[in-house]
This record gives sequence, C-alpha cells and structure tokens, in this order.
Amino acid sequence: MSGMIKFVKNFSLYALTNIVNAAIPFLLLPFLTARLSKEGYGILTNVDVFTRFTLPFVLLGINGAINTAFFREKKEHFSSYLSSALLISFISALLLLPVCWGISPWLSGSFQIPPRWALAVPLICLGQTFVQIVLGLYMIKKEPLRYGAMQVSLTLMNFLLSIFLVYRYNWEGRLYGIFITYLFFLAMAVFVLLRNHYLTRFIKKTYIKDALLFGIPLIPHMISGPVIQFSDRFFITHYAGLAEAGLYNVGYQIGVALGLITFAFNQSYVPYLYENLSSLTERKKQTLVLQSYLIMGGFLLGAFALQLVAPLLFKWFIHPRFHEALRYVNIVAIGSAFGGMYYVVANYIFYEKKTKMLALITFCNALLSITLNSLLTRKYGALGAAWTYTITSFFVFISVWILSMKVFPMPWFRFPKKMFSPSKE
Repeated sequence: MSGMIKFVKNFSLYALTNIVNAAIPFLLLPFLTARLSKEGYGILTNVDVFTRFTLPFVLLGINGAINTAFFREKKEHFSSYLSSALLISFISALLLLPVCWGISPWLSGSFQIPPRWALAVPLICLGQTFVQIVLGLYMIKKEPLRYGAMQVSLTLMNFLLSIFLVYRYNWEGRLYGIFITYLFFLAMAVFVLLRNHYLTRFIKKTYIKDALLFGIPLIPHMISGPVIQFSDRFFITHYAGLAEAGLYNVGYQIGVALGLITFAFNQSYVPYLYENLSSLTERKKQTLVLQSYLIMGGFLLGAFALQLVAPLLFKWFIHPRFHEALRYVNIVAIGSAFGGMYYVVANYIFYEKKTKMLALITFCNALLSITLNSLLTRKYGALGAAWTYTITSFFVFISVWILSMKVFPMPWFRFPKKMFSPSKE
C-alpha cells in the first residue's frame, strides 16, 4: 500500500509539473497565432522538427547510460562516468556544426530554414542534453520538486523571452527565445553538476566505451520517434506548402496535449512497475494486467474528452486565422492515446533490456510512417499526415505489445473470476 501511495504522490507532482509546463506554451499559442502568419509559423515548425531530428545525434542515449550507472557504479566513480559520457555529447555537438552548415543550403531551399538557425540547432541540442541529464538525476534521486522547479523555470523563461522578442523580430523572436533559454540552462546545468561534485577531469576510455555501447543501439529507436511524430511537417511543406505546415502544427499541438499526461504518468509508473516485477507472483501479474487495461482505457477516454473540449479552446484562445486546424485535432488525439498505451507495454521490454529488438520495431514503423506520409500527404494534404500519425502510432503500440508478450509473458488474456478476492500470499 505504501508503494502505491508513494507512486500516486510522485505521479501527482510530475503530472502537475507537466501540466504547468504544458500550460505555458499553450498560453503562448494564442499569442503566436495572433502575431505570426501561417508561413512564419511554418518556418518555426520546420526548425523545431530539424532540432528533434538532430537531438539523438547529440544526446546519443547517454542519459539512459548515466541513469543506469547511478545505481551500478560506486559513488566515487559515478562522477567520472558522468563526465566521460557528457564529453561524448559535447564532441558530437561540435562535429555537427560543420555538418549543419554544409546542408544548410538544402534546408533553406526545401524547408525555408535559414542557414544561421541550422547552425544554431546543435547548440540548442547540447543545452537540451545537459538539461535532460540533470532532470534525469533529479528523477532517479526521487526529487520531484527540484525536477519541477527546473522544468517550469526553463519553460517560463522561454515563454517570457518569446513574448518580448516576437514583437521585435517576428517569428525569429521565438527562435531567439529558445536559443537564449537553452544556452542559459546549459550553464545552469553545469553549475548544478559542479555543485553536486558530478563533474571531474578524470575521463576514462572504458566509461566512454560503455556509454557508447549502451546508447548507440538506441539511436534508431530515438530517431524513429521524431520520424513518426514530426516528419509529416516536411511532407506537408513539400506537397501542400509552408502555410499548411504551420496550420497543421497548431492542430497537432492541441491534439497531442494528452501525451503530456501520459508521459508524466509513465515517469511515476515505472518505479512502481519495476518494484512489482522484481518480486513477481501470479497474483501481481493479474493485478498489473488489470491496471494496464484500466490505464489504456483511461488514455482513450482522455482522447475523446479532448475532442469535446477542443472546439472551445479554438474559440477562446486561437486566432480565427488558424481555426481550420481544428479538423486535425480529433485524429491526432487518438494517435496520442495510442502513444500513451505504448508506454504501458514497452516498460516490460526496457525491464528485460531488450532495447535492440525494440529499436528494430520502431525503426520499421518509422519507415511505415515515411511511406504513408509520402502517399497520403500527397493525395490528402495535411489531413493525410494526421491519419498517418494515428495509424503509425497504432501499429507501434500493437507491435511493441506483441514483443513485450514474447520477452516478458504476462496473463494479458486471462481474467480469473476470483481476481478481486483477498490475496492469501
């Protein structure tokens, strides 16, 4: 019972953090839709998508390696491991600078991304990497208040800077806000790591090798997520134009609002799940399965609730110039529910450390997403992209569920009548 109470408490804190964190950009949405043209919003969208594609090549999965090393390595050796892993990301970001500059003419010609912002992306990703490392440490040390303080303050700074700078620099003001915020929090993350004695000059090749062996196999999995969720903007820009990409992104942002809750839920659910899996009985298996179905049902209900609320959100908060985006919300919301259901079944795979198989599945689904986007967006425009996102999210959920059944068998389709009777164990 105490484990469940602790889970509910932590979930509440993480959920509150994510809701506040989501509310700030949502408050920015009416401001941006009122100030920017569809084309300007489209440029912002494409820079954001390019950033998400670049991040895995800077992060390189070292956040997972560091979180694992926190429990595996001795305390006096952990700082050396963390410093060695961070050095990998720092070098990777530097190497990506000339790469981004080299492809900037293509990005500018095909997706209207200015060369200077293509060059800024690796630095933004480096800031995001350091922030993720610190947030991950707060999470595994069970410090949700510090986690929330850093997360919300970052978003608040981003929000305030964007409002101030958009008035002067139009759509570029939003990018200046992002760039300045992540450079500031990069410095803040370094300060936090130094204060906690997590940074050291003692770099070890064995730790670098270990972090790379952990993280590199996850890169296809990390890239697959942005491909499935965001590559459609590039297809929309190509087939339907920059304005339609900006319009679609407004609808998408509201449609995936449920994902913020599912992510917060998963952050708190994983420790509770792993604790139960470490001392598993047949009774616990049945309870976990029942809980999983209730969670999945809750995510679907949340998607339908969002569909009911969305017209009011558009009426009150979104500039009429972007009201056409409402047609995408209902479709994307269902896809977001499937994304939450993916978390429920994927955790068993992570527990068994079968990440290579998971990476293969998500990579194949990323190829499915590209294929469907190419076909459906060409024929139906942004509406085809919305359907592609939801169809692909469904197939990701189903295929990962099948894999989880193979690597960690659970009684998914057995429902004993006396399941709710008092346990004798």
